[in-house]
Amino acid sequence: MFYLGMRSSRGYLDALARIRQSGAPSDIVTVAGGLAFLHAISPATHSLTIVDCDPDTLAHWSLIRALMAESTSLADFLTLLSGHAPDSVGSHVVLGPRVDVKSRLTQAMSAADLATYDKTYGALDVDVARGVGRVAESSVGFTGTNLRRQHFNWQFGEGNLASDLTFDMLRRQLATMPVRLEQARFEALDFDRVFPAPAPGHQRVFLASNCESPLFTEGDAIFLRVLQTATQPVHYVSWNRDALVSRGDVAPLTPHAPPVDGHRATLLVTSRFTFARLRRGAQWSRIVSSLDELQATPSYGFHLLVIAGQTEHEIAGCLTAVAPAYRSVVWIPRSGSRAPARPMAPSPSYDGAEPIVFSGRPAWWFPLRGQCASG
Repeated sequence: MFYLGMRSSRGYLDALARIRQSGAPSDIVTVAGGLAFLHAISPATHSLTIVDCDPDTLAHWSLIRALMAESTSLADFLTLLSGHAPDSVGSHVVLGPRVDVKSRLTQAMSAADLATYDKTYGALDVDVARGVGRVAESSVGFTGTNLRRQHFNWQFGEGNLASDLTFDMLRRQLATMPVRLEQARFEALDFDRVFPAPAPGHQRVFLASNCESPLFTEGDAIFLRVLQTATQPVHYVSWNRDALVSRGDVAPLTPHAPPVDGHRATLLVTSRFTFARLRRGAQWSRIVSSLDELQATPSYGFHLLVIAGQTEHEIAGCLTAVAPAYRSVVWIPRSGSRAPARPMAPSPSYDGAEPIVFSGRPAWWFPLRGQCASG
């Protein structure tokens, strides 16, 4: 599948900005996906390794790199993508009349990149007034963020596409630093192998985007693979995580606090257990009555799952099943049952329970290991 731009949460883009702005020398390993990783690159980026199991995403990256190399400015890059010369480039893009770029690209690009262009940006039907292009079932916006299904975002005016200055830096880095491609699944990688041997003072950064989602990968396998194979510290960044991982240890890099009642959340209430007051709570965005019902429509990037009922043994299975879709899970033990003094960490994806009060009832909070503060 061709991901014709980013589909990234604001929290993930903020994490990429922190990496870019830190100035710390880094080696980056990333999923290709919608190319959000471009916004993590800075003059301090030493190398880039792009991994994806989908050959279309690697072909798309090859095309974008060729288009960037051919571009003379940020506005020219947008012209090559959209086929329209912009009157301005910023947080709002004004596209002008259509421009014939095909003859120019035919001379500048390989046959493979040109074939990818013809299937993607070359086939866009652009609504100039809205700054949105359409091809087949997909739509592409050049500014702003829209995460509806099959819509992709380039977000000109932000990050490394904010100005000619940042775009020129990005092009220089891509032209001069080592860039490697690998077609593979992250859950099969040895992360000590895929990262180059870090020079002294270099950080190893892994950009997982939303690949760890149950929509794409079962059982939180990517995170667990990093835990298993990374013997040197790796800065792990995804929609739900921002943490330093090394030799099985996980240290979150952004502060977070226990959830409060005001958070909109998913509520899992078993048939054997009902809290009428909880069911009436305005904070619930979804209420389900079984784990099977919850898993029937996989989700990812959500803040909170509240489980009302279940035993300590059952909670372990629930957490393993939903990881890492939720940054926090709150367990409210069944009314009248004696809650354990302190449950053990029931899942390799979640930290051990901490006692809290939720909706006026004693409860246990399981934070996702390495969870980010927002997203």
